[in-house]
Amino acid sequence: EEIRAVIPSAAETGNAQIEITYGERTAPAVSVNLARATFGAFSANRKGYGQGSISNLTADGNRADNFYLNSAKPGQVAALLGTGLGPIAVDDSEAPPQGALTVDVEELVGGRAAKVLYKGRSNCCSGLDEVRFEVPEGVTGCVVPVAVKAAGILSNHVSMAIAAEGGTCAN
Repeated sequence: EEIRAVIPSAAETGNAQIEITYGERTAPAVSVNLARATFGAFSANRKGYGQGSISNLTADGNRADNFYLNSAKPGQVAALLGTGLGPIAVDDSEAPPQGALTVDVEELVGGRAAKVLYKGRSNCCSGLDEVRFEVPEGVTGCVVPVAVKAAGILSNHVSMAIAAEGGTCAN
């Protein structure tokens, strides 16, 4: 089973209780600690590790899934999907506004800092965040670790494929 929910942007940070009700049944409440921002990178296997939910972006704005047969190349722009970049100023049930969020974000690709070009809501869905970044020079490999540090907290690590000329990754 899977539950998808959005913590309201107006929620206070700190200790909170979450209770889930489905139909006539209510699960026992669980304690959580709500932070202003704690990014979680999405992965292809939906378990938070392995190949990241990363798209290679082209100059004309097209997107293609990043994987070993379609590697990014150094200098190319890529986009990582996840959640947890922090609150927005409008109702979370509305279409998300475009524009960068104010949270401090660092993108790490193969242990190197990548230039962050955008950090905010994706244009499709409430609670879906996107970090667009430039793939750093000098980093190649079929399983390159990728992570985001948001508000000083490091996310889970996922991976992406990077080849000198893009295309199929050979190492």
